[in-house]
Amino acid sequence: FWVWRMPGIPRPPAQKGGMWRFSTVTSAGIVAAPAVNTDAFYVGDSEGNFYAADALKGDKLWRFQAGIGILGSPVTLGDRVYFGDENGVFYSLDRHTGNVLWQLSLGAAIDVAPVFADDRLYVRSSDGKVHAIE
Repeated sequence: FWVWRMPGIPRPPAQKGGMWRFSTVTSAGIVAAPAVNTDAFYVGDSEGNFYAADALKGDKLWRFQAGIGILGSPVTLGDRVYFGDENGVFYSLDRHTGNVLWQLSLGAAIDVAPVFADDRLYVRSSDGKVHAIE
């Protein structure tokens, strides 16, 4: 109730063992789980902001603005991070800098995480199609 700013509700105490908290630059919510590496984590919000943050300190490393909301979890492979947005655009970013390596329009919203198998990324779009990307 404190998050919704209900009158008279005090801020809850920090969770035990917590070292840091991460918040978005807007009031947008984070819907999906982050992708986590030893050095950083990656997550998108419902307004299309995609973030990289230090995994140990929680400090923001960079931010990328996608077209619209990011509802599915990203996937990291090597030096790249992959995710899709509600406009149906699938992105490949350099995970260290946030620079776009390529983007591909799949024609319908992407609201689930991509899957990597057999040297391909498989992406389901909201029109029921599964796209295989090499």
